[in-house]
Amino acid sequence: MRSSPKISKTQQRLALMLALSLTLFACSREDGPFAMSPLLSAHTDASAAMVATCIESRWADATRNVRIAVAKHSIRLSAKTFFAGVRIGARLTEESDHTTVEYFERRLADRRYLAMVRACLHPEMLGRP
Repeated sequence: MRSSPKISKTQQRLALMLALSLTLFACSREDGPFAMSPLLSAHTDASAAMVATCIESRWADATRNVRIAVAKHSIRLSAKTFFAGVRIGARLTEESDHTTVEYFERRLADRRYLAMVRACLHPEMLGRP
């Protein structure tokens, strides 16, 4: 019968510290809002640039750290809500005859941000603040 090798107190402490560090790292990771499923997915006849400008102007006074990232066929807007600091985002993808608009929240945010995105879906509303 084999006896199992003994683990020293130092090795036990190191293993415990490593496990706690990994747990802390996994729980504190800040995934952006785009890691979640969209709360809204809709189509509009307006161009992605026009919708992005509309969303940015509405979020400018209602959020912190508004950021825009432009890729080949899509535009991403992200921000943090005031007070609660919830990460929100919008992804706009321009296709041949329409723009797909998706709205994301990292966790539950005030409904006003979703309403702002919805208002930007209508071409007649794009010029209004």
